[in-house]
Amino acid sequence: SSSMGFMEPLLPVARHPKICHNLRANILNMGYLIHDFQHICMHSLTSHSKLVFVDMGASLDFHGRFSPNAYIYNIYKTFGFVFDHIYAYEVTPKEAPKVYELVPEDLLYSWHW
Repeated sequence: SSSMGFMEPLLPVARHPKICHNLRANILNMGYLIHDFQHICMHSLTSHSKLVFVDMGASLDFHGRFSPNAYIYNIYKTFGFVFDHIYAYEVTPKEAPKVYELVPEDLLYSWHW
């Protein structure tokens, strides 16, 4: 519908175009993603809109200091978009207290594991 926005999936086949040339350097490189903030502002948001981010593969401990979900959150925050809900799914079972220790403090209020 016209009230929803989408982002590129970060599945192996949709990763950075240079991933085949240097896997290690580009496996988490999200510099190729296009975020259309103007369209979101002009056509999608109202004063009562809720922003929801769904992360299907949200393991925070896998990436060390770099967290792809925090990267996305920070880009959107820079442009004035704060997610009301972040639904984080990970196929590998994790203990919730350990997960929440790794979640940045400014995301805790919207984080759902």
